[in-house]
Amino acid sequence: MEMRAVLELLKAPSDGEGLTVITDSRYTLNVFTEWIAGWRAKGWRTASGSRVENLDLIVAIDAELQGRQVMFQWVRGHSGHELNERADKLATTAARTAAQAWLRE
Repeated sequence: MEMRAVLELLKAPSDGEGLTVITDSRYTLNVFTEWIAGWRAKGWRTASGSRVENLDLIVAIDAELQGRQVMFQWVRGHSGHELNERADKLATTAARTAAQAWLRE
């Protein structure tokens, strides 16, 4: 879900300024700051030769990143970071609402 959130953020209207994506996911951070160039060069294969997981989202996010100034910043989850705590609360509420709706069906 974290990757999907990044994609939705990048698809939202922008003022053209730089953007900082704050994440508590080391995986999301590493994908876009360390691994993506190598994966792209290897035909979307990891160092071990296996296919990159979440490839559809990664390719879509990569396309949205082109020509933009986007920085990724890691924060420890549940450590009191105001924006991270808000995102967690929103995600938890949305998941709970979706689960309740599914149970009513």
